[in-house]
Amino acid sequence: MKPNKIIHKKFSFIDAIIAIISLAALAALIFIVKYTNTQIRMEHELLAKAKNNNQFMKSDDPLYEMIEYLVFNEINQGGWIELYNIDRNTGIELSGCYIAVNGKNQYTFDDTDVINAGEFLCIEGIGKLGSSEHDIIGIYDENGNNLKNIMIPGLEKEESYGCLMEGDISYDYLTASKGISNSESERIDKDQLTFLVPGGFYDESFDLMLTAPEGSTIYYTLDGTKPSNQSNIYTEPILIENKSGSNMKYAKADGIDYIGSYRPSSISIGMVVRAVAIDPNGISSEVKSQSYFIGFKNASDLKNIPVLSITTEPDLLFDYFEGIYVTGRSHEDALARGEDGKESANYLNNWEREVFVEYFDAQKEKTYEGMMSIRIIQDLSISLPQKSLLLKAKGGGFPGSGLRNYFNDISNSLTLQTNRTDNSFKIREYLAGKLLANTTVGTPYIMPCNVFIDGEYWGGYMLRAEYDEAYINKRFGIDESNVLIAKDSRITNIPNYQQEYTELLEFIINNDLKDEENYAWIEEHMDIENYLEYFCANMFLANAEYGEDSLVMWRTINEQGRGFEDGRWRFLMPRLDNSMKNEVAGKLASSSINTFLQTGVTEDVYFQSLIGNEKFKELLDKVMTKMVEECFNYEQVDKEINMIFEQMKRMVESSYKRYFGYPSDFFYTTEIDKIRSFFQERSRFILLYTEEVMSWGGISNVRDDGISE
Repeated sequence: MKPNKIIHKKFSFIDAIIAIISLAALAALIFIVKYTNTQIRMEHELLAKAKNNNQFMKSDDPLYEMIEYLVFNEINQGGWIELYNIDRNTGIELSGCYIAVNGKNQYTFDDTDVINAGEFLCIEGIGKLGSSEHDIIGIYDENGNNLKNIMIPGLEKEESYGCLMEGDISYDYLTASKGISNSESERIDKDQLTFLVPGGFYDESFDLMLTAPEGSTIYYTLDGTKPSNQSNIYTEPILIENKSGSNMKYAKADGIDYIGSYRPSSISIGMVVRAVAIDPNGISSEVKSQSYFIGFKNASDLKNIPVLSITTEPDLLFDYFEGIYVTGRSHEDALARGEDGKESANYLNNWEREVFVEYFDAQKEKTYEGMMSIRIIQDLSISLPQKSLLLKAKGGGFPGSGLRNYFNDISNSLTLQTNRTDNSFKIREYLAGKLLANTTVGTPYIMPCNVFIDGEYWGGYMLRAEYDEAYINKRFGIDESNVLIAKDSRITNIPNYQQEYTELLEFIINNDLKDEENYAWIEEHMDIENYLEYFCANMFLANAEYGEDSLVMWRTINEQGRGFEDGRWRFLMPRLDNSMKNEVAGKLASSSINTFLQTGVTEDVYFQSLIGNEKFKELLDKVMTKMVEECFNYEQVDKEINMIFEQMKRMVESSYKRYFGYPSDFFYTTEIDKIRSFFQERSRFILLYTEEVMSWGGISNVRDDGISE
């Protein structure tokens, strides 16, 4: 049964007062009309400026022009959603769009679904809402692009969650008000501490109201510290405003890097409010936290890019004794013992701490919040001010949240990486993933993301989905229970299947693959063309670290299926940050380098064993030609580079400024041009080297177990 829709205008008590005044004083009404028109014009001018700064808006599509005027006005547990158009002049046409609840399509708008200026559209029959602690309701266009989201709390029977006034930023639990003004609803008192304005991105300062059960006292903090009965007492609404400037605390913390490098003079700063309610018996409620960012939504370095806000007791990160982000006592204790201290620091101890995490999608609407643990990832950034972070939740990302795709579904962990050797520019691995999207090799799901810690801007990161069964399911459509994953020759998810991989590796090492029967056996057990896509992509991109990262392979347990479900081993791409003329690699990532001569290739047991077979050589030539003419075709490369440039330029520049100082005027453009030149020049070199390597044969420099030394 299709959900119903009701279009209506609400007539409130305020409307009645205005009508009476208009009848009693026409002159006053004329003045009000003139004043209102002026306000509308000013409002539209401000919104127009905001839209011009927001790449998410598409000027050629009225929907994208108007979507920011659309408000989730009221959501009712019984299964209806009320939308409101806050614009006073133009309707919003939603034809072809759909409403999803927790990622599942529940209603598709038809041609008649137009919300006129100042009117409401009520969609009924959605199904029970607020049945979980957090429901994510989203509106998507016909191509599946996310336009609008709201995260609602759990609801009891017939309860609503909605704006206190039409289109307001304050939300609360309400009695149902379908067809009448929300101002006519009654607020429902809850036996809990409540923030009436959810954490998020807002255009202007506002006063934040907190509520708690009668008789309780609310205590709060604004610096990330955990509130107690010694904290500020809540007696009046809290002013939420833009705190950006030089008054940062944690960005200048001692010991956040080994050498004491650059510290910023000013940064973007939001507000973090943490609160607790204590009843007359001294019993404390759960501590609740929310992050607020005023005037940031359309900032050029944040637009169209998600934000992750991390809130925690500052000492857990930056304290000399217990902070996991600093050199701290561990470093100085090593110095006192006469050691050089390079291998000793708090951030090298693998300590974990508890944090509260909020995720805001590209439109800056929250679709995740929850407690997690955090620890520092020991990679190339470990001794630098911006470190890679591993977050771990009790459960994965909420269904319907964009964050869900980046959770490891086995460990419930979330990786925030600093882009390793490409951290200044954050483009190479992101670009490679887009260029290889139509091949059979898997590339990591990575997404640019801005991070704030206790309200302070912490730079641009990449959310990275690790290779696991959930990744294989999303990328290749394979049921998670039917997946084997091998990392560095070890089955990681179902160890009792280790023999399945060992059999392949031993056959390759112990048999002459020039023999057609032996080669045919390999074809039955390994997707050779997939391997060559993996191999040729690494060679073309001049991956200077080929063979150094973990070798990750996968296959289905079932061997009787078709396509990707045929039980053959396939390959997943390694990290590709140190490639494509990355200066960190020196000449090893140049456009002219013969990557076939790298140690990672000469020690690649698969390639060195197979290259002696004529059939393999023919396939190598075919796949490399495909890479040159299709995947890395310059026209396609240039298109993807331009899109990434527009999306990420300001984020990258802002992140660089945060950690290294003001970049030059051509900082990002110069690097982009360098990558462009790599693709313009690379083809003629790699095709020549491919012809040369086709004369090779045999195994060289490979250990008996097939793992590169």
